[in-house]
Amino acid sequence: MIFFNSKIFKYISGTVKLIVSIPLFIVIILLFYFYFFSTTDQRLNLYSDPQGSYFSIFMLDHLFKNNLDDYKIVWESSVAFNKRGEHEEGMKRLNIATSLAPIEKLGY
Repeated sequence: MIFFNSKIFKYISGTVKLIVSIPLFIVIILLFYFYFFSTTDQRLNLYSDPQGSYFSIFMLDHLFKNNLDDYKIVWESSVAFNKRGEHEEGMKRLNIATSLAPIEKLGY
């Protein structure tokens, strides 16, 4: 038990704490940056990657509430619903996207 009270153990444990805490702090700062200060297109790319997950749907809904005239957000959120098998909600969102930009989505 003398080892745990020695200066060497204190130096090693302090170094390990720094090695763990500094990268964790950097990751937290980057997440805050992406969430609050990135552009809408960057956030759309970030949130549409895990398509079909509840995180993707939640964050895309949040983006849509802040940008009501952007059809790309609704279009991407419809993909998540269609992949999960909730086709009724997916088609509703596709209809909203085509009503926002009918010329862009002529194929639908």
